Amino acid sequence: MTMMVLVEGESPEETCARRLAKRVEGLSSLQRRPAFILAVLHGVELPAAPDPYDLSVSKRAWESEMQRWRAALREVLYDIHTLAEQTPMSVYGE
Repeated sequence: MTMMVLVEGESPEETCARRLAKRVEGLSSLQRRPAFILAVLHGVELPAAPDPYDLSVSKRAWESEMQRWRAALREVLYDIHTLAEQTPMSVYGE
């Protein structure tokens, strides 16, 4: 079981809301990147993102999950970028 650290002057609900907002923003900031959007539009299978709504995951564990997800995502997006550079432009209709 994870122990939640409360900030002075903040209710447990406010602490949960703040943690959730940070987690959602962390995921969203990566998902708004052009390479991520292109991968989604082209149906590329991407690694599963950590669940920001699972507040039973400690801050340290969450950060570790995010680090692993970013690394896996970087690999997939690098492979896509490399493949796009090696693909003749005629394939794209140019």
